[in-house]
Amino acid sequence: MPRSKSDSQERITLAQFSGPLPPSQEFANYENILPGAADRILKMAEIEQEARIKSQRSELRMLFVSHIIGQVFAFLLGLIGIGAGFYLILNGHDVTGLGVLVGSLAAIVGAFIYKQRKE
Repeated sequence: MPRSKSDSQERITLAQFSGPLPPSQEFANYENILPGAADRILKMAEIEQEARIKSQRSELRMLFVSHIIGQVFAFLLGLIGIGAGFYLILNGHDVTGLGVLVGSLAAIVGAFIYKQRKE
């Protein structure tokens, strides 16, 4: 059956938002439909924000600990290398000991210079 000019038209509207809270008009509509809904939505957003902050703090703490552990191990390896070089020199392996000693010092200095240039 053909449509006549008096047929009504339909309009479809699409609205989109991002973030933990809806726009103010939508927020008011939630409260009108279900009293207390606005408070529940706010509490949900607050809990989500607290969880995100807690997660970021934990991540930063782990990065800090891993950075410190890396520095401690690098320091210990440097000391071991230098100690091994001196030990070899004192026990008659002059060339080998000097090579280990210079190599260890070069690695430490190289890491320091690389870090300075990176920053």
